[in-house]
Formats: sequence, structure tokens, C-alpha cells
Amino acid sequence: MLVDDEKNVYSCNTALTHNGYWVQAFPQEALKCFKESRSRFDLVILDLIMPSLNGVELYTKLKAISKISKYYFICSGRSTRTCKPSPRRKADILRKPIATEDFINAVKKKRQKS
Repeated sequence: MLVDDEKNVYSCNTALTHNGYWVQAFPQEALKCFKESRSRFDLVILDLIMPSLNGVELYTKLKAISKISKYYFICSGRSTRTCKPSPRRKADILRKPIATEDFINAVKKKRQKS
């Protein structure tokens, strides 16, 4: 599941699909879809700054529905100062702008972890 309101990161779903991943990308409505299909998502990627819910708030709501063990937050330097992710989550942050190849490699690495 990829949730981002910016088209440059949102378009990474095409690159992931070309690399054999099944992706559902959402500019919004991710919470509703997750409630309906929670078992389909083995990795959740959330933008930290979004219009309605920020990534940390959305992560908290998703986690209340079902366990999320593999996730990334996507952010610019500005958004990490705004949302203040916990130190435990800092390793799970991808910085914008991110090259498509780096994004795909991060997804591969995260999915390989147990």
C-alpha cells in the first residue's frame, strides 16, 4: 500500500509494478481500503505530510485495525520536523526526493526482513 498525495512519489507505483510488485496507491481513502482488505498488504508506505491525516496518524489508525510490521514513511526534511517520528521509526524513513531505483531497493530490503 502506497499512500502519498504528491504525484512524483505516487507514480513510483508504476516502477514497483514493473518490478513484479502488486501495488495499490492512494492519494486518499487508504484507511477505508485497508479496513476492507487488510490481509492483502505486506508493506505500507505512508507520506508524513498529507492534507487530512498525516502519516503517523494514519499509521496509528491502520495499526489499530491490523498489525503492520513492515512500513516506511516518506518525507521531505520539513515533514520530519513537523511530525516528529519517534527515534525507533527513523530507520523507516525514506527522504524525498528519492530516485526510483533507491525506492525499489528500499522496498526489496524491507520485504526481505522477517
